[in-house]
Formats: sequence, C-alpha cells, structure tokens
Amino acid sequence: MRAKTIKLTLKIVLLLLLQIWVFNDLYLFRYASPYPYLTILLLLPIATNKISCTFLGGILGLLLDIFSGLPGFHTASFTLVAFARNYLLIPFVDADTNISKSISLRRNTGRAVFLLFEFIIIHHLILFGLDALEGFNFRYIALRFVSSVAFTFVLSFILLLLLADNESEPS
Repeated sequence: MRAKTIKLTLKIVLLLLLQIWVFNDLYLFRYASPYPYLTILLLLPIATNKISCTFLGGILGLLLDIFSGLPGFHTASFTLVAFARNYLLIPFVDADTNISKSISLRRNTGRAVFLLFEFIIIHHLILFGLDALEGFNFRYIALRFVSSVAFTFVLSFILLLLLADNESEPS
C-alpha cells in the first residue's frame, strides 16, 4: 500500500512539474495551450473520496497559479473538476470494478477517454470563461478553447498511456 502511494505521489509531482516547466510555456500557433495535468484525476484510485479529491484539486490548482502568475484561474477550474470527478465516475463504475485502483485502460479504454474528454471540457470552460472576463473577443476565445481542448486531449492521452498502471484486473 505504501509503495502505491509513493508511486502515485511521484506521478502527481511529475505531472505538476511538467505542467509548470514545460507545458505552461508551450503554445501551438499562439492559440493552443495544453493543460495535461488533468490526467492526475484519472490516476487517482476510484475510491478517493470527494473531499480529498477536491482538496487535492484546490492545492494543485493553487500551486499552478502561483508558478504561472495567474489570479486563481487554475485553482477555480481544477477544484471544480476535482469536485465533479466522483459524480462523473458513477456511470463508469460497475460491480466488477476494483475501486482501490484507478480506471483500467486495458478494460475501459473508451470509458477513460470519454471521462478524460469530460474533464478537459469542464476545466477549459471554466478556465477560458474566467480568462474571457479580462477582454471578450469571441472568435479568439473560441479558437483558443477548441485548439486547447484538442492539444490537451492528445497530450493527456499520451501521458495517461505512459503513466497508468498496466496491471490487469481479474474479470
């Protein structure tokens, strides 16, 4: 149990550092900016309670805001997605699911991809909605939203494949 906790903590720290040092400065065609740190929520065990998940989302969002110089955008968006995580997981958990593990990519690739897409859409709606309050240019915000969703999805899926536990669950 301790080894799994240490391994998960290292993955969270790795994703957070990648977001701060690499992905915060990465812009594709001046529009798309990736936020693959959302993958953290899929790496957590399914049994993680709502309070712990929300608290983790708030702390990680605050750390991202501190290091990226934003006034609470990541804190608000990541906390909301972390809060909604357990509600969004309900349709994906059945009687055969081992809730002490994260979502199995081997058994539920389509489900995990759809859940990741839901996380990204919710996160980006809040993030870019708050960003739009500074100055509203609908075309620019819409283009940035769509391109960032696509870029984040591709990078998050690759990171999820690399970082997810590949243990097979008993059927």
